[in-house]
Formats: sequence, C-alpha cells, structure tokens
Amino acid sequence: MKIFLSLVVMALWTGSQDVRAQNVFTIDESAIECIQVIGPAPELREMSRRVAKKDPGRMVGFVVKLSEKANRHALDAFGDVTDSPYEGFRQSRGGAIRLDLSAAGDEFHDAPGATTPTLPRDRFLLFTMSETVADYISGQRSRCGSRTRFDKAPFEQLLRGNRETLRGMLDQERR
Repeated sequence: MKIFLSLVVMALWTGSQDVRAQNVFTIDESAIECIQVIGPAPELREMSRRVAKKDPGRMVGFVVKLSEKANRHALDAFGDVTDSPYEGFRQSRGGAIRLDLSAAGDEFHDAPGATTPTLPRDRFLLFTMSETVADYISGQRSRCGSRTRFDKAPFEQLLRGNRETLRGMLDQERR
C-alpha cells in the first residue's frame, strides 16, 4: 500500500515522468494575467517531506488567470475530458497542465504541485505550490479581484477536496 501511495503522491507532487509522457500543456509566466492566493495546503508539504525527503516550505493554493490565448490553447490541447467531482470543473483524463517558471530561476524548476489535471474554469486555474512560488508570481502580476471579477468559492471547494484527498492518503500511510 505504501508503494502505491508513494506513486500517486509522486504524480501529484512533481508531475512525474509518467505525467510528462502524457499530454502535457505548459504555461509560463507570460500566460498569467493575475493571481489570488486562496489558502494553505499543509498536506502537500507533508507529502513532499515524505516522498522527496526534503521540506519545500509552506505550501499554498492559488489561482491564476490565464490570457485568452493561453486558455484557448490549453482547452484545445485536451480532447479527452471528464466532469470533475467538483461542480463546474472539468478534468483531463490523459494529461495535465504544467506551470513552468523555470525561466525565473532554478529553484522553481520541477517545483512540487506544478501540474494539475483540472482544466481552466473561466480562464482561472488552481495550483497548490510553495508559498515562494506564489510570492514570486504576486510580485510580477496583480491580484485577481483587484481589477478582475473573480469568484474564488469554487476554487476554495476544489482546494478543500484536494487537501482531503491528500489527508486521506497520509492517514492510510500511517496505518
């Protein structure tokens, strides 16, 4: 059971080789219009500690708004989608969207939480990554909601669901 959980965590944590071999759409900093931090994600930090044997620091969930062009390309990249268990969200069955900030520095290359199978909703996309990453993007882009109408409630629900899944995995591993 521990091996299975470790494999699942690796896929969630880094966007492992298996995820990279699938259909992966990469967005970089230029595709981000704004950012909104929506809450902490200590479970991902604990998973990172256990799997990678290093502490990535405090983890947070944040939403970025994609440019019109990046959003269109991301949605076009995934033909095989399914409804998410969270209302109004869609997921890719065979791939992920990857946030690549490696141009900003080596410390952001393969950062934990850099991939998500959840497709953009109204051009907004949720990531759960290091607070350092969120701080970096916040320093480069405005806050969503300051000029952009933004309903963060569905993303808070998605983050809670992600955290519950990780918490369940951590609980299973403890047994």
